[in-house]
Amino acid sequence: EAISANKEDLTSIDSGLKDLNSRINAIEIKDVQKIVNPINTEIKSVSKESTHLSYTFPALILIVLMFSGIFIAAISIIDEKSSKAYFRNFITPTRDYLFLLGHYFFSLMVVLLQILIIFAVMLYITKAPFSSIPLAVFLLLFLISSIFILMGIFIGYLFKSGETANIAAISISTIMLFFSNTILPLETLPETIQKIASF
Repeated sequence: EAISANKEDLTSIDSGLKDLNSRINAIEIKDVQKIVNPINTEIKSVSKESTHLSYTFPALILIVLMFSGIFIAAISIIDEKSSKAYFRNFITPTRDYLFLLGHYFFSLMVVLLQILIIFAVMLYITKAPFSSIPLAVFLLLFLISSIFILMGIFIGYLFKSGETANIAAISISTIMLFFSNTILPLETLPETIQKIASF
């Protein structure tokens, strides 16, 4: 009896295994990769891959223009005022505006040289042609440099020592940097300060 019962169990197991084997053979997809990932997805970005350099580069240029223009002009004025040749220059028949123009053009040459170096490095990194920069950009850089240089000249003539001129240049540059929408968005400021900052 026990042998016949075992034989029946073996027969049922054998039929079950044959049924399971036929079901496995009926499966069309046998590749493990297709079973694990039945749907292949490929992610393609909508916009082309690029860095944020195109957004930060104008702010970087303006920060360099602001700090270098104000500092170079203020320091050159202070150095000239504290030099021994200042009195000799003061009593010469040369007009005062010529000394002012000399400081302006000296500071402008230094600032524009810095800008040319930054642009050369930028064009070398991005492999962009020099002709891709519009002429209006250079005109704007010239005007913005002139404004900051004139501010630095004003600071240089306003203060007597180099320390106070440096503190004033740092303070004015920092205030302009904070209200330039580079660090703090103008929308977070009170309305009256927004109007002053936008001016």
